[in-house]
Amino acid sequence: MRRYALWALALVAIAGAAVGGIFWFRRQNNDASGVEVLRTDRVVRDGLDITVSASSQIASKATTPVVLNTTGTVSRIWVSLNDAVTSGQRLVTMETTDLERALKQAEIALEQAELALSTLTEPSNPEDIRVAEVALSNAAAALETARLGRETARVDADAMLVQAQRQREQAFIGYRDAQTGSERERAERALEEAEAEERIARLNAILTQEQAQAQWQGAYTAYMQAKSNLDTLRQDVDATAVRQRELQVEQARLRREQAQRAVNDATLVAPHDGIIAEVNLLEGTHRRAGEVAFVIVDTSDIFAEVRIDEIDIGALAIGQHAELALDAYPSRALPCIVHSIAPSPTNIGGLITFQVRLRVLDTDGLRVLDGMTGSVRIVTDMIENALLVPSWAVRVDQSTGETYSYKLVAGRAERTAIELGRRDEFNAEVISGLREGDEVALVTTQRSLLEIASQAGPPGFRP
Repeated sequence: MRRYALWALALVAIAGAAVGGIFWFRRQNNDASGVEVLRTDRVVRDGLDITVSASSQIASKATTPVVLNTTGTVSRIWVSLNDAVTSGQRLVTMETTDLERALKQAEIALEQAELALSTLTEPSNPEDIRVAEVALSNAAAALETARLGRETARVDADAMLVQAQRQREQAFIGYRDAQTGSERERAERALEEAEAEERIARLNAILTQEQAQAQWQGAYTAYMQAKSNLDTLRQDVDATAVRQRELQVEQARLRREQAQRAVNDATLVAPHDGIIAEVNLLEGTHRRAGEVAFVIVDTSDIFAEVRIDEIDIGALAIGQHAELALDAYPSRALPCIVHSIAPSPTNIGGLITFQVRLRVLDTDGLRVLDGMTGSVRIVTDMIENALLVPSWAVRVDQSTGETYSYKLVAGRAERTAIELGRRDEFNAEVISGLREGDEVALVTTQRSLLEIASQAGPPGFRP
């Protein structure tokens, strides 16, 4: 036991010596006020950038929905998602068979109108009248044939539909009267096939009648044109008739232009340079005019949109320079310039902010995408040759409100009252209290062992 006691005393002595050494070392490095110097720096003269910082979100110059100009079937899609396109580049082509047929008919109608006008202005001869009479007779025969075809088509369509309905009814009776499971299953399939056949028959009936009606309409138009030509040849030429023919030519020309425009509209082109952000079409599908086919993002200019508090908005102006740090590339700063400032504010929960748009001058080869987030630092002013102290060296006395720093004098940290001007994130402008070259320190106050003991002792204990 005596041996253990000796070892314990030895350990206590060693620990006491270590603690004493620590306190002696700190006393050698601390000033008389009981502070420990953690960091030092010099007061210098340099430029001070006054900035406003805010969160930002990337927005492209324009996001344009491209809509279809015509109704029809998608024939060919020429671009894919994320493709880069240029203004006027072909995006999609719709089926143009019917449109080209309409254009051909419009061209023929224009040629006929021009021919009728030239015929009217030239003296008629018996041979022209005879040819016109034959043409009218042929047109009348064709019109009658088309009329009979239209009636026949209607009768055939009705018969086709009635037959399909009867087959469906017979299939339903068979399904209803089926006894066994296998019979009912066969009857059910037969009923489904009959219902499908009825739907097909109905569609065929509609198509047959529409085709017959179109043929009759064409024959009727040809008949009326032939009749008009013959009437023109039989009439004496006058100014009114000539004017009427001229108007008919103009009308036919407008219809031809309209038909040509419809053919052109069947091919959709990019309205501006950009990136394909959406493709809402599939080849072979039927789409209607007005539907959004593509969305193109204009990447010729990239903007960062921020909201600035009303306290800071007065310091902002068009053309001020800024830096953008994206969350995706935190170590890279992209140069920006203030492009626009909203004239009216936004009130969100009593917080008044103004939307500011900054144009990104250079992406530095980074892939900057619409919607990316980050932060901007806008330089609102610059102070030349300012006396600067590091922000970490500035302190405020919580009891008196005095602003001060610790200045090293002969190796000792002395508290020095200072007056500050403007500041940025890292430095503050010194108006008075410090001079260029002064060494300032970041210090921490040391506590004595008695203070530590008083905080750790039992209640009511005071050394």
